[in-house]
Amino acid sequence: MNKKEVRVEFSEPQTLVIRGKSERTYTSRNPPASFVEGPSMHEDMKGDGDEHNKSQSQQPERGDKHNEKKYWLAERSVGEFSRAFSFPSHVDQDSVSASFQDDIMSIIVPMVK
Repeated sequence: MNKKEVRVEFSEPQTLVIRGKSERTYTSRNPPASFVEGPSMHEDMKGDGDEHNKSQSQQPERGDKHNEKKYWLAERSVGEFSRAFSFPSHVDQDSVSASFQDDIMSIIVPMVK
């Protein structure tokens, strides 16, 4: 989240409202061939070392590339939030300051003397 996605406003003279909206997108395509075709952990555990080396050196021949399965994954999460703070005494609205650093928002709200 960044400061462009957050709004700070006064709804009343003594009420501060913070609103925001967050959108995240994740996109994925086909996994690498070594990930899909690699031996499973179960196959790695059975048998002795010699048999394992023989099976590893034999690679299955790839058939027609048109038979390869393809996929596309797109995921999007959207969230909104709103928080209101009511103060017991009058707030100096012109002196309110806010900062955003490392995804943490700090707001300083001075009271009227």
